[in-house]
Amino acid sequence: MRMLISILMKYLVTVLSLLVAVASAIGAQTAVNSRVTEFALQDQFDNRPVNIRQYEGKIVVIIASDREGIDQNDKWENAILQRNGNNLVLLRVADVRGVPTEWWKNRIKMKFQETKRSILLDWDGVIFGRYGLTKNVSNLILIDRRGYIRFICSGAATNATQDQLFNEINKLESSR
Repeated sequence: MRMLISILMKYLVTVLSLLVAVASAIGAQTAVNSRVTEFALQDQFDNRPVNIRQYEGKIVVIIASDREGIDQNDKWENAILQRNGNNLVLLRVADVRGVPTEWWKNRIKMKFQETKRSILLDWDGVIFGRYGLTKNVSNLILIDRRGYIRFICSGAATNATQDQLFNEINKLESSR
């Protein structure tokens, strides 16, 4: 009987994992070509909240990750800044939902302050939840000048994914 329960539990976990992966992929796909929904997030320095609408008229790239995906962010950021540094707005977002207490939140803010770059802290997982982003990796969202999502990808900054992103940015730049 225990063996049967163990097999059923493994099967259930596998099925649920697949459902979550499919739901995330569908969420990201349906977000492309839709208008970005309003959000406002503060950075680790407690500056005024960044409101996505303040960037209408500009091309915006959001790099979002949780703790496990943070290592991939630098490669994406360097590639984007090297290629399009002055032509777009780059927003960095950290998925920090689930932090249990104010003490931990303050420690996380202090750790991020060491980077000297503004990183928007998403305490409620708004960005990940809204756009079906993937945990444990970097996620990019490209938003056009009118506030529409034109590209979403997840994972490492490979040559192929960088080419995809830059092709989409080129289309936006040439459509001005």
